[in-house]
Amino acid sequence: MVGVEIDFNQELCTGCGKCIDTCFIGAIMISGGKTKIDLERYRCCGRCAEICSKGAVIIKIAEDSVKRAVKHVEPLVNVELE
Repeated sequence: MVGVEIDFNQELCTGCGKCIDTCFIGAIMISGGKTKIDLERYRCCGRCAEICSKGAVIIKIAEDSVKRAVKHVEPLVNVELE
């Protein structure tokens, strides 16, 4: 989604592997005892950030990203804004 990005702090990563099990597209792996993220495949869904107890993964969302996403899907579905 436009306006959503990952902030990964490898220094906080302990290499526990929880994020690997959570990533449904296989964009996360362990190398040298630390997590590596394939940014070409990574989709910022937030599952890895949610499961990381060390705070090594943070998903940043731009203030207007939700509005931009709605505009993108609005022609395809019935979207109502409150």
